[in-house]
Amino acid sequence: MHRRKVTPEHRRNVFQTIIWEELLSQRAIELGLEADPTYQRSLRQMEAQLNAFKRKELGKAFYRRKIASDVYVSEAEAKEYFNTARVLTELHVWMTMAKGDEGMIQPALRDLQDGKSFEEVAMRRFANMKLPKTARKPWDLGYLKWKQVPKSWRNVVYDLKVGEVSGIIRGPGNRSWIIKLVGKRQSPDVDFKTIE
Repeated sequence: MHRRKVTPEHRRNVFQTIIWEELLSQRAIELGLEADPTYQRSLRQMEAQLNAFKRKELGKAFYRRKIASDVYVSEAEAKEYFNTARVLTELHVWMTMAKGDEGMIQPALRDLQDGKSFEEVAMRRFANMKLPKTARKPWDLGYLKWKQVPKSWRNVVYDLKVGEVSGIIRGPGNRSWIIKLVGKRQSPDVDFKTIE
């Protein structure tokens, strides 16, 4: 950005203006014009803005210092958390999904609650498709590592016991899922130094 050069004449004009305004304000005080309602109203508005600025900036400074001092986590604490955390667990899940409002997946939930098998309910989604002859069906996601589990599932699926089926899980893109936890195991290739 190009900065305009300040000339000596410009400096002199600014200085003269400051002196002139100061002399005028002193003369106004001598005449008792500080009590003028318009002046008092403007002054209160400016003081309120200044006080709001002080509160905001001091609050920010407090939280910066408080957070910096309170949020220290030692490597030992991080390792202890890591060793009990979900990041070490891989989940084998089956999934059925619907896109649209929640009413699209309600029939699947009712069928599961009425005792139909998860495979039977999940297969309906693929009723008009020719499924490939693979060892795994399309609803079988296999084992997922922690980073592969969608965020909207995490607070549900990690609390399921093997064999349990979730309720409806809502997620982005107007999607809803029902999950069955088929298996759980410790991830063999994850350690504290390599996890991101």
